[in-house]
Amino acid sequence: MGASAGLVLINNSWVSWLILFLFLIFSIASGVASVAFKDVSGKTIDKGLRGQMLGARATIGGALSLGAGVVLHLFIAGSQNIKIYAALFGISSILWIGAAYLFYKIKEQPGATEGGEIL
Repeated sequence: MGASAGLVLINNSWVSWLILFLFLIFSIASGVASVAFKDVSGKTIDKGLRGQMLGARATIGGALSLGAGVVLHLFIAGSQNIKIYAALFGISSILWIGAAYLFYKIKEQPGATEGGEIL
């Protein structure tokens, strides 16, 4: 698929709306995951260690993001080989499943659940 074919696809109205809808779903899921993460970390990690853990998470995540950006820019930018993009999606899927498994293995202690409301 040439560059002009890709531009034609993005100019389709339904594709634009689909991308916008997927961003909306991602945003909602990210908010829910953030609340769940704070709840679980509050029940499983001592208060003094939570700040250190969050700092390390931010530092490591930032370094990995910068590294991935450099690799994408130097080696993949402008490539139209669909196998490269399929491999990137495959790797990210494997990492997501691995993270889901690690969260599944967390032993959460029962805690307060009263006072919650559904708006």
